[in-house]
Amino acid sequence: MPLLDLLAGTLDGVFAVDRRQRIAFWNEAAHRILGFEPASVLGRPCHEVLGGTDESGCAVCEKGCAIFSASLRGQLSLTRDVEVHASRENRKWINVTTFLLPSRHRELSLLAHVFRNTGRAKGITLRPERALRVTVARAEPDSFPSALAPLTPAESEILRLLARGATTGAICSRLNIRTTTVRTHVQHIMEKLGVHTRLEAVASGTRNGLLGLATD
Repeated sequence: MPLLDLLAGTLDGVFAVDRRQRIAFWNEAAHRILGFEPASVLGRPCHEVLGGTDESGCAVCEKGCAIFSASLRGQLSLTRDVEVHASRENRKWINVTTFLLPSRHRELSLLAHVFRNTGRAKGITLRPERALRVTVARAEPDSFPSALAPLTPAESEILRLLARGATTGAICSRLNIRTTTVRTHVQHIMEKLGVHTRLEAVASGTRNGLLGLATD
């Protein structure tokens, strides 16, 4: 499970839920950010653990939530701010990106949530015109978004290596190229996929069938 291995070691918090909305994956960064031990959350419904609400105080984490339902229809949710439960604090604001981790067997697919601290003070409310909105976009299976430029063969190979958790140094050794060349390729990959981090690039590549990876 190369993509889950990559998510396990990222500095961003990551948890993933199965088709029953039960937490099936919880990385060390999720423990650090929210304070919950993996043993205390694995197997539990995600909405019971997090109890997320938006800027208006409306529940976004609930049984059969819109984000979960959209993912089952092949739709993807973009990034949003959510206030959730935290073990060492009553509530904490996090910024969450949600995407599907596909499997050869559909029933084994997981919905991943990658999150980080927002730095927002507890209880702060944004004015409606500044609140982040949840947006849903249709993702066609095994297709590349027409608005994005296709990757070159070298960029595709580097993206596959990133998905396996390879560092810049490891990619240099594997492809016999310089560090600056790798970094340039990675920058071009992120620009073409419209993302800002290597992890987001891997997630986008997975969504759009660019890696040929599965989670099982």
